[in-house]
Amino acid sequence: MNTSTIGKIVSFDPATQMATIETFDCAIVKTISSDFSKTAPVQLVEVVCYFPRVQGFQITMPPKVGDICMVIFTQSGMTHWIDEGREDYEMPNGRPEPSAMRKYSEQDAFALIGFSNIPNPIPDFNNEDLQIRNTATTQTITMKANGDIEIAT
Repeated sequence: MNTSTIGKIVSFDPATQMATIETFDCAIVKTISSDFSKTAPVQLVEVVCYFPRVQGFQITMPPKVGDICMVIFTQSGMTHWIDEGREDYEMPNGRPEPSAMRKYSEQDAFALIGFSNIPNPIPDFNNEDLQIRNTATTQTITMKANGDIEIAT
């Protein structure tokens, strides 16, 4: 049972903020003859991508093909919340709606964008201040600990 995995963006729709994601978790399978084989990566479609957001504010980034993300599979069905914005399951005729019975399903996956691995750290990392920037640091907005804000382009 997978609860989360790492993958890469195959395609992204900015209107729906949904992506097709190819996971990195190929399985190794042992056959009866003791041979080993590797399964193909899984492609997840219509995965909701989440960006930092609170009431009235959000941070957006333009995901590109090949960008890395973490895919999380919720422990219970989330169709009611992801697709309809409802916080609770419905119980028509005293029975739970079908998604209430799902556990860790690909149908209930969402992605957090912007992960990296040890060989690819953020270059010129600012360990003192909050910074929004491009990778080359040719464009930066730096909120300094002393209260100053610096904008460089």
